[in-house]
Amino acid sequence: MASGLVEGIKMHNTLIRLSVDIDKAFGTVMALQVCQSSGSAVSLLLQIALSDQLTSIASMKLIFFVGALFFLLGLFLCNAGEITYQASEVSDAIFYCGWQSCPP
Repeated sequence: MASGLVEGIKMHNTLIRLSVDIDKAFGTVMALQVCQSSGSAVSLLLQIALSDQLTSIASMKLIFFVGALFFLLGLFLCNAGEITYQASEVSDAIFYCGWQSCPP
């Protein structure tokens, strides 16, 4: 158990050092994904609202596409929230794992 704890602390230390690089690499991409998905949905909804001659089939296709776009955006944001939640639980898990019982 002691070797696993030490290895876990080393991995945690490495991840803390890499967190800034990870944020730079993925933060911008994730923000652009959210903006692109939201922009696509808004443009499609404007197309529906401003068009006078949409057939019922064309409007249903647009509505289904907007629904699918919002569904994918929701999945994307739920995944990001789950990662954030799990990362917040790491410190408590390390604190309560019984590291104080390990021999020196």
